[in-house]
Amino acid sequence: MKLKFILPAVLLLLIVLLFFYPVYQQESIDINRPMADVYNQLHEPENWIKWETHLKDKGNIRQVIQKDGFSFATSSGAVQVKFLTSFIFGINDGGAIYDVVLLPQRYDRSTTVIIGFRKSLLFKIIPAFKRQLLKKTIVVELKNYLEHPSSYYGVNFKILSTTGMDMMVCQTVIDSVNRFTEIKKSAEKLLSLVPSAELENKDKIFLQITPSNKNLDMFVGVALKRQLPSNQGLTYMHIPAQKILVVSFNGLYANRRSLYTAAGRYIHDHSLRSAMPPIEIYDINGLPLSDTSRVDAQILFSAY
Repeated sequence: MKLKFILPAVLLLLIVLLFFYPVYQQESIDINRPMADVYNQLHEPENWIKWETHLKDKGNIRQVIQKDGFSFATSSGAVQVKFLTSFIFGINDGGAIYDVVLLPQRYDRSTTVIIGFRKSLLFKIIPAFKRQLLKKTIVVELKNYLEHPSSYYGVNFKILSTTGMDMMVCQTVIDSVNRFTEIKKSAEKLLSLVPSAELENKDKIFLQITPSNKNLDMFVGVALKRQLPSNQGLTYMHIPAQKILVVSFNGLYANRRSLYTAAGRYIHDHSLRSAMPPIEIYDINGLPLSDTSRVDAQILFSAY
């Protein structure tokens, strides 16, 4: 008789423990960025609006800065951030409450983020529940933002491995005032002296301009099918096989410098090096005529 009452009581207790007894649990996720970058995104309020879902309604953000953190409120939700210690943040994201701990990994090229939360034993027993909870934290959004070049750098880089290229180039030192005239003259000289049958791509001009004291070193080149001897002021050049970042640009010629800045950050952040200055590729009929020319180009950045 006693057993009849004990078993339901035990079963009831188990149900209560499984569904209602809170247990501190942890889950981790790796972000392929240095810890300083992850920390900066979490610590600075102005960075949150770039990637946090509840803050996408930017027109109605109400922000409050406090000594130990900050908070946001919008028409689509609310977020509260507390600075618990140097590298631990307390997050209340629309009612989801958890801690975030940052741990640097080898050579500080990536960061392990530990998410700590109090949930019922059911979440600890069934991993699928915990994974579902993890997806609802800001850490997944932050990871997606930091690891995708188009969102973090504002540029969609393609990483390619080239097989090398033969080129004929016209090299000269120019001043910045006359650079557009010199680009056009060099391109015309190349196309008049190099037989079209020897061109690998008849429609493309390669351009590289680098500072040299008060002037600019410039080469304008065309891709060849094979090696040709240098002559008549033209120089044969072989660009070896290498890994490159490729980015497309369409806009005012002067604005392409923003891509140089973004590529420099990407190369630095990923501990890469450049074997040569960037090369810009234009259609023969689409060379820049001024800083305000609208151009359509590809820019190649050496990165290894």
